[in-house]
Amino acid sequence: MHPHSFLLAAAMCVGVLEAQMSGQFVINPSGGPTEFHSFTEAVNALFVNGVNGPVDIFVLPGSYTESVLVPPITGASAVNVVTFRAIAGPGTVSIAGGAGDTFALLAVNFLHNRSLVWDGIDFAGGPGFAISGGGFCEDMEVRNCSMAPNQRNNSPGEFRHALIVADLHGGEIGWRIHHNRLTIPNRLSRTSYGIYVQQGGTWEIHHNSIDLNGCSHGIYLINDNTRLDSIYDNLIFGALAANSGSASSVSAISVDVSNFNNDIAHNTFVVTIPNTGSIISSVGFGTNLNRMYGNVFVLLAGGTCISSDTYNSPPQYIFLSDGNDFWAPGGEIGRLGGSNPGYTTLAAWQAASGQDLHSLNADPLLVNTSVPPFDLHPLPASPVKNAATNTPSIVTTDFDDRLRDPTPDIGAYELSGFAFYGLGCAGTGGLVPAIGSTGTIAIGSTNFAVTLSQANASSVALLVAGSSRTVFNTVPLPFDIGGGCSVLAAPELTFIAVTDPSGAASVTTGIPNNPLLSGATVFLQWGVLDSNSGSPLGATVSNAGALLL
Repeated sequence: MHPHSFLLAAAMCVGVLEAQMSGQFVINPSGGPTEFHSFTEAVNALFVNGVNGPVDIFVLPGSYTESVLVPPITGASAVNVVTFRAIAGPGTVSIAGGAGDTFALLAVNFLHNRSLVWDGIDFAGGPGFAISGGGFCEDMEVRNCSMAPNQRNNSPGEFRHALIVADLHGGEIGWRIHHNRLTIPNRLSRTSYGIYVQQGGTWEIHHNSIDLNGCSHGIYLINDNTRLDSIYDNLIFGALAANSGSASSVSAISVDVSNFNNDIAHNTFVVTIPNTGSIISSVGFGTNLNRMYGNVFVLLAGGTCISSDTYNSPPQYIFLSDGNDFWAPGGEIGRLGGSNPGYTTLAAWQAASGQDLHSLNADPLLVNTSVPPFDLHPLPASPVKNAATNTPSIVTTDFDDRLRDPTPDIGAYELSGFAFYGLGCAGTGGLVPAIGSTGTIAIGSTNFAVTLSQANASSVALLVAGSSRTVFNTVPLPFDIGGGCSVLAAPELTFIAVTDPSGAASVTTGIPNNPLLSGATVFLQWGVLDSNSGSPLGATVSNAGALLL
């Protein structure tokens, strides 16, 4: 039976079923009758019964070999999400495709396939893609997973090897691919991709570690038209395949034909290009453009950092790029036209393109780019500090999930600083207390202080500090204390101060001279006694700060 005929018949059957699923279930190959014994068995039950609430499928540790065909699940939605979750966390559940794609998603126009999550699953390889979706497959999420490079789809007529493939129709809700470790198949007999998206849009690809591993393209977006895709806070490293064509023939990121209006921001690239090729290949048309802000480009050999092409006639290269750091001693900063000569100096690139006027041409001083495994953190003396421009609002954290401060650093990592998060609540005069800082933010600093302003005058203030903004002991944060006030930082340490007549105060805490604190984050918040607060505790609170060391 043709897959679409199968789906039509199945949809008619599902309409008369009554037993819908919600809650928690288990995949246990040696389990009893109340447990699923494989991914396929769990998916079949979801398909037959549908869902009427969120569903968590907890997968017991082990190695699974199966190719799972996933039809639409009735009732699945942004609220009723179906999650396949490694119960013991990442690194404990491995699945290899048996006779095709490991997970193949099916859908039709009148029956979309949506709102599935893979969390902490290791995709070990197989004779197909790790995850494939056709038209009308939408709102999928892949997080905390790993994907191995031996995903080899050798089906007749297939032109790709790839990890994630979405051949969509346009208009589907975008997928979210984040916090994964991806190693892409190297190019052998077929073009190889990490993530391939056709006619997509509103995709978010972020906080991933992507090993190019000799592939053709790391992330390849085509025919997405003007729907925004966001690619940010990724580490993308390794070699691209050897290529004798234009600069767009191989790339770390390609935003290709009819694919405009994308944000590519705060990624760190360390790439070797054996011949021609590019880290970012971008196409513009009309007034539609892609935006490349706050990226670290390191070319270890060959190629070009940014290759811009156009479908305008006469040629007009349409893109925005600024606040980047280029380090390409063996290659080019950019090209205007993939087959045209490139520019090897930032000054020449700026003059030709009119872009990157606030960008740098400097060694970003990353910890290790020479011997795998790489460490792409910038050293404290790196020129990327506070040098990004036009950071998109979606970029709020770095690759380590540390908050970005008001002057973000170029690349996927944030060095030391003081970031703000959350909201305070109003008290006397309708004023909301505000947290701030003064002094030097560095290990061993003696003059660092946390400040308070806009608070109740001549009142007792309490500064709390802790190692978490999500939990204190077993209590989730933020914790509501009424009146629109919430505790935003774990109160593990406390400091007392008294506000002056203007409602200001400060506490000089200093920063211990301990190298082990490097990379740590301390979360801070003020509470102030104020009888005019809406909280029954008679206190207002400030927004919160994150001290990044």
